[in-house]
Amino acid sequence: MALGAALVSDDQVIVTAHDQGLEATAPDALHGMIEARGMGLLRASACSRSQLTAVVDLEQLETDRLPPQLETMILNQPIRLLRRVDGPQFAPALIQLLKYGSVNPDA
Repeated sequence: MALGAALVSDDQVIVTAHDQGLEATAPDALHGMIEARGMGLLRASACSRSQLTAVVDLEQLETDRLPPQLETMILNQPIRLLRRVDGPQFAPALIQLLKYGSVNPDA
């Protein structure tokens, strides 16, 4: 959020399928709240819904410099799958990807 992303939900997300793709929303009880470790629950500006464009697997480490594009399935719809990258560039790179997309070097 400090880099310009909007909060949808923290910890729990409701994902629904639509003709336009997948949409993420927060459960009513959690809307506008985020947990800050060591500080507790904080209020936050939150959007009511967002189109889901990628899933980031934080348990799997990406080591390739130019990794192949991966995908997973959610609610029977394919969605891009990214793996965690260790380093300070990861969060800014995610924001760049979400704002402007990516280039497939094989295309």
